[in-house]
Amino acid sequence: MNGKAVRYKKNDKSRVKFGFKQEECGFIAYCANVKGTSTYKIKTLDPKHTCGRTFNNRAATAKWIAKVIEDRMMNSSTVLQVKEIIHEMRTRYSVGVSWGTAWNARKIAKDDVEGDALKQYTMITSYAGELKRVNHQNKAAIILRYNPTTLQPRFGCFYMCLEGCKSAFKLTCIPFIGIDGCHLKTKYGGILLIAVGRDPNDQYFPLAFAVGLMQVFEEDFPGVEHRFCVRHLYANFKEKFGGGTEIRDLLMWASKATYKELWEEKMQQIKAINEYAYK
Repeated sequence: MNGKAVRYKKNDKSRVKFGFKQEECGFIAYCANVKGTSTYKIKTLDPKHTCGRTFNNRAATAKWIAKVIEDRMMNSSTVLQVKEIIHEMRTRYSVGVSWGTAWNARKIAKDDVEGDALKQYTMITSYAGELKRVNHQNKAAIILRYNPTTLQPRFGCFYMCLEGCKSAFKLTCIPFIGIDGCHLKTKYGGILLIAVGRDPNDQYFPLAFAVGLMQVFEEDFPGVEHRFCVRHLYANFKEKFGGGTEIRDLLMWASKATYKELWEEKMQQIKAINEYAYK
């Protein structure tokens, strides 16, 4: 709390003795267990010290920093960056931490907030069983992958559709299904896909969740029309060919064209700016 670099001289289950890092500082404290009880007693204490605040304090461990940033990670809509953790420790606590310590702290806090991904995968079968128990019309399917080189099967894909969502879609939504997805940020990766409809208020209506939903559509509905999000297409386009308002607007115009001549006109304008982008 005061920015002092504590040095533990003894630290076990029955006693702890510590002072400050600077040898010239006279502060010392000794606490030990009272024999025959679970009580601890401070037996030696010299509160006077002459040492100053230490910026690079080893007491600011990754576990301590993780507890400090855990609430922020839990309530933040964006990913907390390592440089932000270093800046927060410096401004709020006047403590300097290394990049590696901040990275480890973020990993610990992330595991505490999001849980262990490996343990969550082992619970999928129980989760699917519980969905079917509460409503036998709920749909949940798990596909495992079997590898001859490993003894146990591995997770392949998972599909889930709640009966309430399916019934409401049939009764109230227009006959349109869109698909969106997000990348799973665990160490195992993967993509979570969601099938959505439009409710009477023209709002998104979740219908089903899966990993591998696009493959299901291709198998069960051959020839069904697929369209892609222009925003995502532009993000890939920008990464490869560069951005700018002019080329962005032309791409948007081309995507909204309702007849071939207008689409070709906008594509030719893109070609004039960047021939490779046209291709």
